[in-house]
Amino acid sequence: MKMIIKGMGVMAGVGMMMVAAGCRCPMSSMGACHDGNRYIQKVTLPQGGLVVVAEGDFEPRGLGSYSIRLYGADNPEAPFDDFRGGMTRTRPGGFIEKVLLKDLDGDGTAEVVVLFRAMTTHSAEAFRVSEKRLGFAESLKEHPLGVDRLKLLAFKMKPAAAGTKDWFEIVEAALQIRDAQGHGPDVGSQEWMNAVDKKVFPGKSTDERSLVVGSPKWMEVVQMVILR
Repeated sequence: MKMIIKGMGVMAGVGMMMVAAGCRCPMSSMGACHDGNRYIQKVTLPQGGLVVVAEGDFEPRGLGSYSIRLYGADNPEAPFDDFRGGMTRTRPGGFIEKVLLKDLDGDGTAEVVVLFRAMTTHSAEAFRVSEKRLGFAESLKEHPLGVDRLKLLAFKMKPAAAGTKDWFEIVEAALQIRDAQGHGPDVGSQEWMNAVDKKVFPGKSTDERSLVVGSPKWMEVVQMVILR
């Protein structure tokens, strides 16, 4: 009997070692986890429920997949017992930088926004949670560092008409024609639109594209390019 108990003790010890080895990224008290190999975060929703966002197991940080899962969390002692739904998606570029809540479309309910970062670009994806159901909302892929991703996502979810003040401002936010001190052509001016044209269509003249700078068709194409 003593030998059996001793053997069981050894096996239990091995089991504990295996569990510890598999736990590469323990949760912090804030719900975020990032040990250089994988990012996991849980976010409590103000309307009830919680979301867990995680990079794929054993994948490299720079590429791969990520999952987003919704739990009802009605029982605070067992918040993960009530799985409501989720999805696995390809990361649009780089690693997960952070997860946050932001009301992008102004309907009074915050979307779950996942921000990604690569070497020279960053991306974002947004999800709606309605009646404890999770749904994909919008994405923004591989924009230059420094671009206001939340502003561009909000515009994609609730766009302004082309040629309006809000439309010109979102193009400026995406392309940054003016410098950080605000130097450069006035937003919406012909000089500014010519600069936009050169950024969106580098090395191509307007004759090659049959697009008149500032025309409705030109604005439509510019919006398609910058809000990919």
